[in-house]
Amino acid sequence: MEDLTAVAPAMVALLELTEDFAERYRQEKLRLNAADFSDQEHLALGLLVGSGGAPTELGEQVAARYREILVDDYQDTNEIQNAIFRAVSKNGQNIFTVGDVKQSIYRFRLADPTIFLGKYNRFKSWQEAADGEERKILLSCNSAPAGDFESTNFISPTFCLWRWGDGLRRGRGPPLRGGVLPGADGLPDRVPSHLCPPEGRGE
Repeated sequence: MEDLTAVAPAMVALLELTEDFAERYRQEKLRLNAADFSDQEHLALGLLVGSGGAPTELGEQVAARYREILVDDYQDTNEIQNAIFRAVSKNGQNIFTVGDVKQSIYRFRLADPTIFLGKYNRFKSWQEAADGEERKILLSCNSAPAGDFESTNFISPTFCLWRWGDGLRRGRGPPLRGGVLPGADGLPDRVPSHLCPPEGRGE
């Protein structure tokens, strides 16, 4: 508690400085009639969704233009982007998303892998889901040779985040399994690895 009390003045000053910078940055963008990427996301959502959460007239018109919405790298979606996807997909009725939480690397851009994991945990498998019900298709059986994934499945637990309960902790998730490619007979079942130390540090 003493440590928190000691740093409190510095934290207050930092917050005030941040707020002052944000306001000056906003004013400068207005002066230049400019918008950054975050501004564009919020402006787009404001055009598509009303204050009560219902789609605007423009939002309904935009959603009617698309038969299907396809989203790749869904594990790096943030809340604003996810709301935009819902708005243009009739609240998720015609959207197909692809992702792998082990590849989520954009938390510094506010990507939220729990959006992906929430659907992963909630959706039924495509074999069990009823007609019109949300479903998931696990692509754990890849078309690449099995040997390609031995190192991936060994290393990935060190870097991936997997959600359990209310927190994110390190874990494996579904392992990748290699498939069989036509004409792949005779290919090596292991991927060669080469360690290249910096020059002057031995061979």
